[in-house]
Order: sequence, then C-alpha cells, then structure tokens
Amino acid sequence: MTSIDIDEVRAIAVAFQNEDIYPTDISLQHGPGFDPRTDTQRETFSRFSWSNDQHDVFIKDIGTAGGSTDYLIRFHLNTLTTIGMGQALPSNDEIPEDRIIGTIAIGFAIEYIVSMNPADIAPDVLSIIERAKVFNDAWPFWREALQSLALRARMPVPVLPAQRPEAMMSTLS
Repeated sequence: MTSIDIDEVRAIAVAFQNEDIYPTDISLQHGPGFDPRTDTQRETFSRFSWSNDQHDVFIKDIGTAGGSTDYLIRFHLNTLTTIGMGQALPSNDEIPEDRIIGTIAIGFAIEYIVSMNPADIAPDVLSIIERAKVFNDAWPFWREALQSLALRARMPVPVLPAQRPEAMMSTLS
C-alpha cells in the first residue's frame, strides 16, 4: 500500500453525501432447540460479525441540472448476528448448535452522492472510506433492524452498542 494522506482521505470522505441506506437481504432463523415460549429466562450472549470488503461499487452518473456531474456510489455491507444460550464463549470458539438460539443475517446497500468521478479516487482511499465511513453510517440502521427482528421473532434482543461518529475519524488515523 502506498503512503496515504489522511487529510485527503478525510476530505474525500466528507464529500460523500449519504443518499440512502436500506436492507437488501434479510435472513432470520431460530436455532434447532429454541422454543420462544419456554426459553425466555435463560442467560444469553450475542456474537456479531460483518463484512464490507466487497469492491462491488455501483457507479451511476446521475447528472445535475446545473451541468455538473454527480455520481451515485453503492456499497454493500453484510452482517451476521448469532444469539447463543449460556455464558459467552471465547470469540474464536465455534458456538455448538445446541446452544444457538438463532441467527440474523442482514445485507445493506449504502448509497452516496459524490461530485468527483469515483474512477479518479485512488483504490486505497476508496477502501479506507468503505471500511470506515460506510460501516459507521450503516451502524444505526443495522442496530435498529437487528433489535426489531429479534424482538418480533421472540428471541432475546442483542445489544449492539451505539456507534459514535468520531469512530470513523479514529479509524482513519
């Protein structure tokens, strides 16, 4: 990786205007032994994972009335939450099937409007924006969807902590 000017990355990241965030794929499954009517008082834990390292960036010239060109860039974020019974296991340990209460997988599209041609943005800079800004912007949508789906499925509601906007800038340093 070449040397990256963090101030340049920040300036480009700020130019990304959030257009829309929406789920594109939702999958929810109760564990094989979970009964929502009888398993309500058990100790539980949650394990979260996500990936947005896809470089499947959708670029569309949307144009503007003023003659300048704006672009729509679409990133994808895939999340997986596993809710388990009992005390939390070390993060590297696989959760045994008989301890899984359920899983919730949610895919999101995160869209931005940007006035610079994405082809002119260095791949390393775009990768940093994808890992930091995209994830940070999608976090509250993931949190709300995850908690709502778990509640509706009669599973224990996972606690995904609030994400601070400053997290993006600390990731870029």
